[in-house]
Amino acid sequence: SFTAGGVQLGSTPVTTAGGVTTATIDATNLPVGSRSVIATYSGDVLFGPSISPAGEETVHPDNSNVTIAPAPANAAPGQQVTYTVSVSAAAPGAGRPGGTVSLTDDGSLVTRCQNLPLSSTDPPEATCSEAYDADATHSLVAAYDGNADFVPSTADVTETVAPRPTSTAVTVSSPTSTTGQPVSFTATVTASGGTANPTGSVTFTDDGTPIGTSTLTTSGGVTTTSMLLTTLPLGANAIGASFAGDSNFGASASPAARVSVTRATTVLSLSSSDDPTTSGQPVTFTATVFPATGWGETGTVTFFYESTVIGMASVSNGQAALTTATLPIGTGSITAIYGGDGNFAGSDSTSTWSQEVDPATS
Repeated sequence: SFTAGGVQLGSTPVTTAGGVTTATIDATNLPVGSRSVIATYSGDVLFGPSISPAGEETVHPDNSNVTIAPAPANAAPGQQVTYTVSVSAAAPGAGRPGGTVSLTDDGSLVTRCQNLPLSSTDPPEATCSEAYDADATHSLVAAYDGNADFVPSTADVTETVAPRPTSTAVTVSSPTSTTGQPVSFTATVTASGGTANPTGSVTFTDDGTPIGTSTLTTSGGVTTTSMLLTTLPLGANAIGASFAGDSNFGASASPAARVSVTRATTVLSLSSSDDPTTSGQPVTFTATVFPATGWGETGTVTFFYESTVIGMASVSNGQAALTTATLPIGTGSITAIYGGDGNFAGSDSTSTWSQEVDPATS
């Protein structure tokens, strides 16, 4: 049987091999420190009992492993970060470390994270939380103070506090449009992780030139904003959206969405101030331009009597008027052609106006 410092370790039979008689025991519960180990032989029918001289056995504390894990690993300003510190026995040691852990930040004590008791879980853990008001990089050190059975140890981690990255995308209601036709743009801002939502505004651009700003709103976890525009210029337009960022989220810009704008079609109608008239009496013909989309038509309208040009008039407020007193006696066809302008396509009158001119009475 074996004892260490007077504490019974156990008994085991002796065995003989090669003329040598031995007894071996494995002990895993020796406390830290130096102790005298003594073996006592109980004897048998042939041999009397005996006691060995004392042998010294020194048990050192186990080394410990410390880990520190932040959640989230990269926080936004004002966001709470929870640090979880775990302590375990380093091989070949075993057992469950006890004691406390404390945290420092860039060498300064973290007030709420001092002398935190380790849990009874496996491995033992301790947690504490901290929030940071501004962008910075923090060097956290978790120090385990050790106990009678385990050596103190430390672990470190870097926590970066900065606005979380975002991505912005823009969509358009239609890739094609005509002059004055409403086109809707929608920007969606998505954050990388977390439960908070971006706030602030998005600036829409056309070929890099700002065309308007709109405020973000969040619904169903999706953060968007929209703008309706009727003044896109003719040709190819590259619509972009830029999120300015806020205290928690970084700025981002979208790839361009393309919108092609062409001239709006028009419809031309005719009317007469008097019908019938008498020879030599002035009569005014009015051509009205109706655009399919938009407004602000310019240009000229050419008037015809029986396919012969009788005059031209400029378009103002959507109308062009021609007054003449030289129409021949009889009934003739009045038509008109709108020549169009930079934003509106030309058109012919939709129907022929039959103008009657009677002989003048004496």
